[in-house]
Amino acid sequence: KLKILDKWILSKLNILVLAVTKFLDDYDACQATKLIEEFVQDLSTWYVRRSRERVSLATQDLGDRDICLSVLYRVLLVLSRILAPFNPFISEHIYKNLTGKESVHLTDWPKPEEAKINKKLIKDMRLIRQICELGHAARKKEGIKVRQPLQSIKVKIKTKKLSRELIQLIKEELNIKELIFLKGKELKIELNTNITPQLKKEGRARELIRQIQNVRKKAGCQLDQLVTVFLPAWPKEFEEEIKRKTLARELKKAKAIKIQKQMKIEN
Repeated sequence: KLKILDKWILSKLNILVLAVTKFLDDYDACQATKLIEEFVQDLSTWYVRRSRERVSLATQDLGDRDICLSVLYRVLLVLSRILAPFNPFISEHIYKNLTGKESVHLTDWPKPEEAKINKKLIKDMRLIRQICELGHAARKKEGIKVRQPLQSIKVKIKTKKLSRELIQLIKEELNIKELIFLKGKELKIELNTNITPQLKKEGRARELIRQIQNVRKKAGCQLDQLVTVFLPAWPKEFEEEIKRKTLARELKKAKAIKIQKQMKIEN
């Protein structure tokens, strides 16, 4: 039941274990640390960021949430052991915090699970991220925030089949409804910048969610704190989504955005 992101980060993790082991065997700590740094960047800026919705309190798929947390737990556990020779104190803190055991420095060096390495997936994910980078650059050039959904994007690309999960990643990252693939010699993208009234309402809903989350943060709400939200106006067709993502019991009319704290969610 692993998602494509889970398979990707586990592939990257096992490649990291292989490579760092080899470099340390050759007494090349410099190259080993560079690889670890690159992995941490991938983990933080892609896996964790793209998995935030999966582990949020608003998620409705609790099974997938648990899978994501289990994968992240395993990754951090192995990473702490790899980090131990380089950053003994922070690796110790991470390991003991996760496991409650005596010390990371009393554990064995991790062994790679080569069966979990999917080189094609790593290559495909690199392409996906390139497409997303071009998409973000195009949005910035047009002055359209990522919170504003767009109907479609055309992607010129060499003949290549991408799985539905990978295509869905692009849609979610760029907030696009549809991807249109065209054959081309070099990678290029073209945004459909026509914003329909319905897309504008959805963008407004996302902006309201962001504003409410900021108000929650300033009010010192706990992550699982239920609230009543007061708003001047909101798109009615997105009311349930706004409530779900902001842990709002109800939305009420008011002149300005504000919240009223309620009881916490019962586990």
